[in-house]
Amino acid sequence: MAKHVFFLLTRAHSIAGAMFSDFHHPDSRHPYMPSRHLFGLLASTMFMALASTGLRAESLVPKGFSEYAKASLDGSRHCVVGAVRDEDGMNAKPFAYVDDVASKRVMWARSIALPAHTVQGRATHCIASGDVLYVLVQSDTQTQQSLSQTVLNVVQLDAATGKAQGTARVDVPGLKVAYSAWVDDGDSGHVQKEADGQIHVKGTYFLMDSPDDPKEFSAKVKTPLDH
Repeated sequence: MAKHVFFLLTRAHSIAGAMFSDFHHPDSRHPYMPSRHLFGLLASTMFMALASTGLRAESLVPKGFSEYAKASLDGSRHCVVGAVRDEDGMNAKPFAYVDDVASKRVMWARSIALPAHTVQGRATHCIASGDVLYVLVQSDTQTQQSLSQTVLNVVQLDAATGKAQGTARVDVPGLKVAYSAWVDDGDSGHVQKEADGQIHVKGTYFLMDSPDDPKEFSAKVKTPLDH
């Protein structure tokens, strides 16, 4: 990519030189271009160079990233989700990116905000649906596992940019007491988009006062999601 960008910037520089040269020569065949237009041309050239090639994974994806799942978007791109941890392997934060299958270049990468009252989390599943992605985020209320509740949220992202468009909590149906829930990592069969547009989530939970008695659950989230 560096050679490609260098070529385009060099070309833009040549155009800029010609523009300024024409300004100093009244008999030029080219009309004078104001400097702000010239700067716009240069910026556009740089943007097109970057957008057309993407960036290598190491330039956008942090070193502390751990992959939890990878899903095909349209055969030409992947949605990759996981978590970024600090140098001590702690404080996991949900993270997602989209790469180009052929070139292996990252088109965008985003950290996903943790839900309120949680301290760490991970993005574990990704579903592509038209121009949006649905990412399952599993977050913990405390770092000490024996005291923590894991809560589930589905986050809607723009497939082209990664911008968050909405989120919804996944609740275990019928429960009014404290519980902790989770979904097995990476298995797409546990998180699916159904024909009616809803996201179907299948997982496991236990009541906080009965941690040794886990049970399975099934829940659905209506889409599209709102903030």
